[in-house]
Formats: sequence, C-alpha cells, structure tokens
Amino acid sequence: MIVGGYKKFPDKETLTSVELFNWKTGEQCYLDEFPHPVRGHSGAVIDGEPHICGGTFNETTQPIKLCYKHNKESLEWEPVSFVL
Repeated sequence: MIVGGYKKFPDKETLTSVELFNWKTGEQCYLDEFPHPVRGHSGAVIDGEPHICGGTFNETTQPIKLCYKHNKESLEWEPVSFVL
C-alpha cells in the first residue's frame, strides 16, 4: 500500500492518493483518497485494517498528530486514536 508522498516534478506537491501495488504481479489499483495530503507518515495493518499515523502536510507545517484506519465496509478513512 502506498499512501500519500511527495511529488517533486513538475510542481512540488504532497499527495492524497492511496494505491495498492502487488510487487509480484505488477498489478495496481487505487483506494479512496486519504483525507488530507500526507508525507513522512507510518502505517501498519492492525486486525486486518490499514492504519496510517503522523507525517506532515508539507515541509513548513507542524507534525500531524492523527491516525486513520481504512474501513473496508464503508470504504472510507476514519480517524482513530490509540491510548499508550
């Protein structure tokens, strides 16, 4: 799964795209856009659902302090919180 990222050319842009890529077959598909542009984030699959946390909107903003999970039934990204 590839979520967001930074596109340098032709214009500097932080991305909202989400795609699945099978490195064995080369197949790819796209999921619903992430709720906001994100780069420098982390992710994991927890209980079968992808979770994305942190990152930044761009090089000049404060870090994002939110986590999101992709709900496979509603096909939407939902904010979640974790208690440490």
